[in-house]
Amino acid sequence: MPLSEATLTLRAEVGIVTVLERWRQQMQAARSWGVPAEGGPCARRVRDAARGLRYEPGVDRHRVG
Repeated sequence: MPLSEATLTLRAEVGIVTVLERWRQQMQAARSWGVPAEGGPCARRVRDAARGLRYEPGVDRHRVG
């Protein structure tokens, strides 16, 4: 049976990139925020979408203590 390696690694256009970007779009829509910017290389799109999903207003993730 032929397989698509890109699909198995979730790096295809319909893989993890699309899943993360859709989750981010839905989160931002639920918060009445604007549409997130998307595009560029796969690795950057994954990074940007994941960072956007982690964002919580009013929470300083860099503060110690």
